[in-house]
Amino acid sequence: MITFVSDLDNTLIYSKQSDGQCVEWKGEQEMSFMTAPARKKFMDLLEREDFRFIPCTARSRVLAMRISFLQEKEPEFMICDHGGSIYRRGERDSKWEQYLHEQNVIHPDLVDSHYKRVQAFLKEHALSYRTLSYNQPFFFVISFETAKEAMFAHNLFQQYEQDARFIWICQGRKIYYLPVRLDKSLSLSYLKEAYGMNFLVTSGDSCFDEKFTALGDRIFLPEHATFHHSKEIRSQSSGMAAGEELVRYLEMLSKVQNQ
Repeated sequence: MITFVSDLDNTLIYSKQSDGQCVEWKGEQEMSFMTAPARKKFMDLLEREDFRFIPCTARSRVLAMRISFLQEKEPEFMICDHGGSIYRRGERDSKWEQYLHEQNVIHPDLVDSHYKRVQAFLKEHALSYRTLSYNQPFFFVISFETAKEAMFAHNLFQQYEQDARFIWICQGRKIYYLPVRLDKSLSLSYLKEAYGMNFLVTSGDSCFDEKFTALGDRIFLPEHATFHHSKEIRSQSSGMAAGEELVRYLEMLSKVQNQ
């Protein structure tokens, strides 16, 4: 059994590409893409009994389920909300959420208070932003038009009253306000132990993916990934073509395991 644990955005799926096949819609708006070969091969893998896919994303489940291949073949397990939520067959794992509360990994009341204060801070400093999204009760994200605007705002937020239990992270056009201890690697470690997952293939591209990908027995990173692992395999291409390389690698691994 191959258990493939992967980030979604900019790892497996990508924003609009000229020759891509749309795999996510927001209403009628096309949002995310894969190459046609990558989508077909990945759908074939999802049909295999010896291949298990676990999305590992900062998205909420609602946003993740806009993706067509998740709708067509919903995974048994999903890690959402940057590891704050684990779903099994569409139901939230209450034991996991209880653990996060008991270990003080998340702070629902505090993040709610900070969210309201940051709304006021944005207005006070007349910061122009696209969206302020709240993955309640875990964290929130501020999206800007450009990475330059996001970095400017991130520097400004250093004036905001700091709370040692939270961290500001600027990633491209977005700023995340997260509990310091919340990480995808925690949820993957939990699943690995609870369900005896013993051959993991991991993939991701951003700083949010560094720790959880390190848990893989095989690690495949796109060329544009912002971190390195000593035993990684890295794509030759960046962008959507890297996603196709990833799927072809998974296909090869699956064939080898069945020989």
